[in-house]
Amino acid sequence: MARALPVLLLLALASSAMPGILGQADAERIAADHLLASGVLLPVAISAQCIAAPVSGYLVDLLGYDADVLRAFRVGVADGAEGDPGGVFVTLSYGADGAWSPAPDSPPEELLDLEFLLEDREAFMTLASGPHPMLTTAPPSGTILGPDGPVTVVEMLAALDRADAVFVGEMHDDSLAHQWELFLWSALSGRSDRALALEMFETDVQELLNGYLGGAVTRDEFLADSRPWGNYAQDYEPLVDHAGVHGLRVIAANVPRSLASMVAMGGLAALEGTGFETVAIDSSNGEYHARFLETMESVGDQMHAMPVDPENLYRAQLLKDAVMARSIAGVRCVFVCGRFHSDYRSGIPDQLAPGTTFATVSVLGAGEPADSTLADFLILPR
Repeated sequence: MARALPVLLLLALASSAMPGILGQADAERIAADHLLASGVLLPVAISAQCIAAPVSGYLVDLLGYDADVLRAFRVGVADGAEGDPGGVFVTLSYGADGAWSPAPDSPPEELLDLEFLLEDREAFMTLASGPHPMLTTAPPSGTILGPDGPVTVVEMLAALDRADAVFVGEMHDDSLAHQWELFLWSALSGRSDRALALEMFETDVQELLNGYLGGAVTRDEFLADSRPWGNYAQDYEPLVDHAGVHGLRVIAANVPRSLASMVAMGGLAALEGTGFETVAIDSSNGEYHARFLETMESVGDQMHAMPVDPENLYRAQLLKDAVMARSIAGVRCVFVCGRFHSDYRSGIPDQLAPGTTFATVSVLGAGEPADSTLADFLILPR
């Protein structure tokens, strides 16, 4: 039985093919979308090579998860020189479990696919032996509960990746929450259209933050004028650094604290003339309102020392939620925020633009009861 022609010979036979209309970046996107549609989780393009035969186009190498198995994929995408721009003409893979697809004992017509690996088979196989390139940190400890019970990390990531906005709710001093934030951000940022949104920076420092990420502003200059939280260097800077390394956007999402203070003291009327009085605020969530007032009552001694109306404090809370929701309008993102802003799928989610899909994650503290209504996914410390 005749073997399929090796790749180098095929390339030589078609070296005179006209260049196609599809670029490499387009081919990488098409290959990733093809794998997503096939059920592969978090596919990330590693490299691509231009070929001229058997179809003019690209062979794109990617990594992704097939169930819980890390696999290297090679996807052939036609560039249009011979028609069918963007058509996928071959898909093969090698997994960390040692399994090939198609298998070596497949019918001869399927083995043609494997010929694409003749020249670099070993290099291709090593892709599946290491970590996913965008998972820069291993999954932290913890048990994950989904809507129907315990789930794996990969199952959670697959569900989160389908949402426009992923809210990761934290207690600000919880080290486990910060570890999960970095892991989830690095895992979900593999697709370049997803940004990082942070409650911890305010909208009026966005230009400064952009300058820092772009290299025009030094770290010292950025920290001097961006009003970072006291735990920024330890807990949030790794998130920002990951964005900077991979050229990803970071959104300073929160309302300037001076404006929130004005509302807390004088109600929404205090915003007149600031430009923020035009922010649409949905105040219809009665359960959110009740939980907020209950929380304020639980810190009653502090509240009694403050000459403020609890209702105005709640209006300031709604303003923060509304501004943070507006800051991510039309943007796929991972949003790191205090748990009150996203628990029970309330707070910022109440203020999202219609049609925005979202998912919520809450990292619970030691001994905290696992209330399944808190979030779509709960992470419990072990």
